[in-house]
Amino acid sequence: MRSRATGTALLVFVVLALAARADERPLGDPRLLLEGPGPVMALAFRPGTGELAAGRGDALLETVLIPPEGGAAKPFAGHFRTVHALAWSPDGTLVAAAGPGRVSLLSGMSRRLVAILATETPDEERSFYAVHFSADGAAIIAAGGAHDAGEVHQFDLPSLAARRLLVLPGDPAGGDSRVYGLAETPGGELLAGATGDLFALDPASGEIRRRIDLPPVFHRDMGLSNRGDRLFLSTWEDAGAESGELETGPTVVDFPGGSVRRLAGVAEVTADRGAISPGGRWGVLGTREGEILVFDLASGRLVQRARIGSPVTALAFAADGASLAAGTVYGEIHLFPLSPADPGPPGAPSPSPAVLPAPDLPPASDLSGEGRARVRVEDRWVEAFDEGGRPAIGPAALFLPALEAEGGDRAALVLDYLTEWGEKGETLRASGLPRAEAEPLARYLAEQSAIEDEAVPVSLEDLFADPARFDGKKIRLAGVRAAVEFEGNTLSLAGSDRTFWHTLGGDTGTFEVAAEGILLARPGLRYGHMGLNDGVWVVTREIERKAVEGR
Repeated sequence: MRSRATGTALLVFVVLALAARADERPLGDPRLLLEGPGPVMALAFRPGTGELAAGRGDALLETVLIPPEGGAAKPFAGHFRTVHALAWSPDGTLVAAAGPGRVSLLSGMSRRLVAILATETPDEERSFYAVHFSADGAAIIAAGGAHDAGEVHQFDLPSLAARRLLVLPGDPAGGDSRVYGLAETPGGELLAGATGDLFALDPASGEIRRRIDLPPVFHRDMGLSNRGDRLFLSTWEDAGAESGELETGPTVVDFPGGSVRRLAGVAEVTADRGAISPGGRWGVLGTREGEILVFDLASGRLVQRARIGSPVTALAFAADGASLAAGTVYGEIHLFPLSPADPGPPGAPSPSPAVLPAPDLPPASDLSGEGRARVRVEDRWVEAFDEGGRPAIGPAALFLPALEAEGGDRAALVLDYLTEWGEKGETLRASGLPRAEAEPLARYLAEQSAIEDEAVPVSLEDLFADPARFDGKKIRLAGVRAAVEFEGNTLSLAGSDRTFWHTLGGDTGTFEVAAEGILLARPGLRYGHMGLNDGVWVVTREIERKAVEGR
């Protein structure tokens, strides 16, 4: 009897020891998802999907499908600055990318730029380091500022109306005043973290409800648990330390009381990136020595060190708490399984977000702005003029728009466009347009644009049989017989009486060509210099050309 009891006790001890050991190693072995150009500066999981958004230091913004779905990275079009922070709208239809001087709002569906959210001081010295969608999706909050002045801005959706919620004056001692972290509590308070201070704001009024003293450090990343009961802030460096003396000890704030704990640092490493698991159990730091440090936030103990070998520049937990993504300075993205998962409470479903709806435009739109600025769209044809009357005219497929909010109820429509020869025209900015009308027009043009689309391979037989199927699409053709002539460049196919005009340049002659370009082939319209063709292929990239007869 005694031996059975002893055996039972030993079994219980072993089980408990194994359980404790499992808790000591919450992260499993990492899997390399992607290697790419430029450091990964920001990561964000798309709600309700197996998709991860990544922003890079070379301004590339892309998403990666997480296995088992699989798939390569797919780039967004239109964001052209370093990405410091990313956030998805609650329904996953929009992504906001924060960087130097601006926040870009992009469609998760079309993968194109929807709007540029400007500030009153959109210069290069002022940068955004954090971005957040409100829980109801009705606003975007962005934080940052310059070294001598921290700022928090709110942009309402869908109007894009902007206002500053918080302005922090410069530190008399010369310390950094920028706001690096944002989070929203379940009760609706907006938390903004700056050097030595945490501000709880009323997002409706911008009023500071309370102020919590933090250790005098720069907080590069800030994350809140799903319950709103625990905030985790990574430490960038001590504000009073000499240059290069970095510490890793993160800060934990426990709510509702707001008590502050500084966790023990690890002296031999430097870490400035951090994330908290959704349930609030684990806090992780990414180090410049290529390690992931995992803390049990209840006890404050360091429980695991996982090595990936490259300096860590971004971290993000999946919403279900089952995995952690880590980006590196060398462009890698690693995925760690988390066991046990720490998702936190399911919570109530979020209300339907106030996302930007699909435009429902009349057959024609004609907007006037400052000076001679005007944008007219009719039958998918664009005529745009800047304040000085400089024009950009052509099919909507050749225009890539962005909207910049201006003062009051006005906005500027910024248009990148291709000429009829497939060359990039000088960017045109039509200022002073009525924002309520310019906004749906910009979304319409974004959906029509094919400039940044990935070219789809199309067979010559399909093209010549039914060109209207490919109208306004970027297509890739191979084995094309192209005549380059003085006044009439044409594509032809043996046995067909159709001809297409094209914009291939260079020496005259007949060639076999492989190239990519935007096809314009609307029934009832005529194209080409002589106006006698079935469509025009605006070539954007020539891949191969071989002379087949004459020159």
